Amino acid sequence: MDRGSSEGELTLREAGPIDDGRIVTLYREMAAAHGDEMTEAETADKLRRMRRVPHRITLLCRDGETVGYAFWLDLGDHVFIRSFAIAEGERSAGLGRLFFERLVAEVFPDLGQIRLQAKGEGAKRFWTAVGFQSSAEAMRIELPETP
Repeated sequence: MDRGSSEGELTLREAGPIDDGRIVTLYREMAAAHGDEMTEAETADKLRRMRRVPHRITLLCRDGETVGYAFWLDLGDHVFIRSFAIAEGERSAGLGRLFFERLVAEVFPDLGQIRLQAKGEGAKRFWTAVGFQSSAEAMRIELPETP
């Protein structure tokens, strides 16, 4: 197996429901880094809503411990990365770049394009550093919840 920038064996694997607790923790860390303080319950609810769409979640594990995830949707001609996170204590050591490179090589090898929406200056710096370029202004509308 490949070795990353940190000690230990790094592997990729598909997430299952048993991983939701760790994914919620990583999501909350990432959101807090961008100034979005969500409660654990709000984050778990968001994960449940996101799972309604046929997303996939790929985990980055070091010696069996989850240290990152990519939440993505295969749209046929491209992949949309919905959320990408590296554990708080693991950032700025090249692990995010390594994870992305392994996703491209091992999970997305036959795709011509990957899209995402970078939120926050840190995310923009990271995605630009791995080769992404701005392509358009994203727009959205918040719809009222239905019972």
